[in-house]
Amino acid sequence: MKSRIKYMVFKKNFYNCKVCNKLLFDFRGIRPWKLDNFVKHHMSYFPEIIIYVHGGCHHNIHRSDKYPQLKPKIEDASKFYNTKLEISTRRYI
Repeated sequence: MKSRIKYMVFKKNFYNCKVCNKLLFDFRGIRPWKLDNFVKHHMSYFPEIIIYVHGGCHHNIHRSDKYPQLKPKIEDASKFYNTKLEISTRRYI
């Protein structure tokens, strides 16, 4: 029963692209976490809010002005990735 509930939550939250609303995966006998036809996209970094979209839709978010509500603040993106870079370089020093 737990796996069925997990599947329903997964299906509800990640089944459709949040831009074009088309299916992200083909669930017919394929494990969805093995597929890579979707991209994690940050709508916000602080707090961290991630949605799943097709690769082409992700390109459209960043390269056009069609979806301003899906774009994170540029200064937050810089801060987020600089922090990640700083943490990863500290590991190897």
